[in-house]
Amino acid sequence: MGGYVKDSNTTRRSTLSTLPRLAIGLAFIAGACQTSNDDPLVAQAENYAFTVSEAVSLLAAAPDLPNESRVVTALGELWVDYVLLAEASRRDSTMAEVDVEPLVRQQVERRQILALRDSVVQADTAIAEDELRTLYEEEAPGVVVHARHILLAYPESGDPAQLDSLRALAADLRERIVSGGASFEELAGEYSQDPGTAANGGDLGQIQRGQSMPQLETALFSLEPGGVSEVVESPYGLHLLRVDERIEPSFEDVRASFRFDVQQRRFQQAESLYVARLVDQAALEPVENAAALTRQMAAQPGTRLSGRAARRPVVRYGGGTLTIQDVVDHMLASVPEYRIEVVQAPDDVVENQVLRSLVQRELLVLEAEDHGLTVPQEVQDSLARVARANFVQIASSIGLVGIRPREGQSPRAAVEARVEAILREMLSGNRDVIPVGAVSFTLRKQFQSQVVESGAGRAVVALARARGVPLGGPLGPAPQPDGTGTMVPVPPAEVLQDASGGG
Repeated sequence: MGGYVKDSNTTRRSTLSTLPRLAIGLAFIAGACQTSNDDPLVAQAENYAFTVSEAVSLLAAAPDLPNESRVVTALGELWVDYVLLAEASRRDSTMAEVDVEPLVRQQVERRQILALRDSVVQADTAIAEDELRTLYEEEAPGVVVHARHILLAYPESGDPAQLDSLRALAADLRERIVSGGASFEELAGEYSQDPGTAANGGDLGQIQRGQSMPQLETALFSLEPGGVSEVVESPYGLHLLRVDERIEPSFEDVRASFRFDVQQRRFQQAESLYVARLVDQAALEPVENAAALTRQMAAQPGTRLSGRAARRPVVRYGGGTLTIQDVVDHMLASVPEYRIEVVQAPDDVVENQVLRSLVQRELLVLEAEDHGLTVPQEVQDSLARVARANFVQIASSIGLVGIRPREGQSPRAAVEARVEAILREMLSGNRDVIPVGAVSFTLRKQFQSQVVESGAGRAVVALARARGVPLGGPLGPAPQPDGTGTMVPVPPAEVLQDASGGG
């Protein structure tokens, strides 16, 4: 789970396929909204309800969407975001009632950490010319190779005898190329099981460092033009590689950019050492079941906590504690895919990566404050104004501003009708989604909301009936009797993209 922190505070235009706002295992809050047993909740936001029948009505008009719980929950999450944003705009078009303090606090802490880094991290970035040239010769930056490969895919059975036979075939092919003068291109066309390159003689095109798997990269960049690798194993099978061309820029061409890259690496190494010492000195002590608690909060970021529960420690460390509320805030500010990774992660990853990174952030903020690195109040006020203006702009661009009831229609009904109309346009491919990013984190922290997993499962059953297809057929898995379904956490990008017309 490398690269755990994924910033969700970015607003950009995309298709529905890039906004699978999923939730896992959200519990129904009894009495939050009145619905009948025949029409249970899929989601709720404040006093608004999104029911099974409403979800089915929307999805029935999008027959190309697979009938799966992941799709229903994605729709429910988007419905929550849009309803909360519309309601906030209805109450006050300037978003004055929205508490942007949690968002501003995040930005303030980020500024404090950057200021601390610039203030205390020291790195030797003075690099002599001869040292730089030596590093250039060792690392060969900017090298591009034009390569080919033959892939022999592993047998599905994994039978040892079949694997031995495959390795023997790979060795024989290499011998025929290197010693027998056989054409690499012809053998690739005959034997390679990579459908994307076999017809072109195994042509992989030009490859830079970082664009291929480590096993392949090591072999590729050690070859001179015309060289054929030994048999290389990867998760996909056995490879034979040949480099046809090696393009290597001169030292003079890359001197300036390479010097900058080396200086940046040295600064990052010094920064990592500083942070590691800070965390080690704090002596982190996760409480019993810390990983389980974290996974629970990742699965249920909208859970309402009592004051006592919110203050419950998850990690104790020198100088303070990381609380359940801290974990919840982090999960609310994170993209759904990240939360799913946390739910699925083993205990050691949760404790050593997720919780450690959260404590690390708190320690850096405390350290910044100890160094007198604060953000002036006028800057914080400006950040709050910008945040509210951004909220208004997003609501306007989606079409959630200025919702007025028709004669005899309640304000709540007007909001529901507008959100439903927007979702219908998106599902038909006539409208792109505008992700609400940080707006979602802020609104969900202030207002009650949830997506109900069991309701999503029941929507799958009802949609199957509406479409007249059997459960568990080509349109999706059958949910269990309790409605939880067979959950597929992260839909492939093409699932919703194809159905909404691409993008």
